[in-house]
Amino acid sequence: MVKSSGFERWLDFNSQDNTLLAGRKFLWLNGTMEYLDKIRRGIVKQVVAWVLECAKSTSASYLGEAKQDEQRDSGRTEPHRPHRINITLPPPQRNAQMYGYHISQKWLDETAFFFLAKLHPDISETKARTNAQANPSYSFRKTFHIQSITTSYAILPPGQIVPAECIVNGAVLVLYIFNDQSESYRRRPTQKQVDELTRFMGREPQWWVDVLPARRNHGEAGLGVMLDVACII
Repeated sequence: MVKSSGFERWLDFNSQDNTLLAGRKFLWLNGTMEYLDKIRRGIVKQVVAWVLECAKSTSASYLGEAKQDEQRDSGRTEPHRPHRINITLPPPQRNAQMYGYHISQKWLDETAFFFLAKLHPDISETKARTNAQANPSYSFRKTFHIQSITTSYAILPPGQIVPAECIVNGAVLVLYIFNDQSESYRRRPTQKQVDELTRFMGREPQWWVDVLPARRNHGEAGLGVMLDVACII
């Protein structure tokens, strides 16, 4: 029997150790892959469950919104947005038709100045009066929060009695809330706002026919904004 040298015995031991280590690595890697595979399958199950839950929640949300819309349409719930004033427009005419109040120029100037002084107490009285006369509608818009309110001259209705101080060169000075033109009508206020303004005015608004053709009012909204800006400069 040939005796193995120490070096050969070391090689044989080391070889066995390496084989054992390799086997252990194989088992570890195999177990790790199985473990990772289990994790992957678990994650997939969680994702699927989450997607199904989201789908159920979304469906329930849509059904809830549809039910709310149905209730709103049937009148069982209050509308989210306030209703603008519900009013029947008069038959269309060549000239714009305005819904508002007859006023005098003196009343308009004094009232606009009073409102403007309260809105901007930092400006001088002289400037407040000048601005109020230049753009009286600004003060009314800001005070009553009615963006469509402005002034114009109307044809004096036949047979209607209007105070003499409200008539200028045969036309009636009118503070109107809105008119029958699309831009103004879309911005008409709520019934509550109209009621508040009516209580202040002390009389009900009525329909008036503008002395100028309807096309004059097409750029009215943009002009009103520019005048409002100029009023506080």
